Amino acid sequence: MKSILINMTSLRLSLLFSIVLIIGIPSAWGQGDKDATKQLVGTWMLTRHTTVMDGQLTEHLTGAQDYFFEFFKDGTYVAHYNDKDEGDTKNEGKWRVIDNGKAISFYDNNPESPGEFPDYEVNILGLTDEELIMEEYLFVDDPIGKSYYQKK
Repeated sequence: MKSILINMTSLRLSLLFSIVLIIGIPSAWGQGDKDATKQLVGTWMLTRHTTVMDGQLTEHLTGAQDYFFEFFKDGTYVAHYNDKDEGDTKNEGKWRVIDNGKAISFYDNNPESPGEFPDYEVNILGLTDEELIMEEYLFVDDPIGKSYYQKK
């Protein structure tokens, strides 16, 4: 009788452990590289870029600028920067999501303007089907800022 009770208790614990694994592990994985990659494919328009300079939150995007990324399924991208005063520039290259969906690596970059454009990575601070928030250098060299993009 005692061995039957031990076996039943063991069976219950195994069943409970299996349920916890089935329910708990997918939510613990978080945003993986494949999920983030699927969400990023498309066109993302910059709506806001901020930095903290001298203790003050500073906005850098003006009405004279349009900046957007096009991420393609084949792992290529195009970054467009249109400035009504300075003209348009474009950068093309390859991209991939890394660090379990927490960063984007840009590599094999081919800028439209002359000069070397090194490989770089940006941290993803937030990603939904409609909004992308990245930590990146944009408009100013220092400090790093937050860029807010909306999917088109």
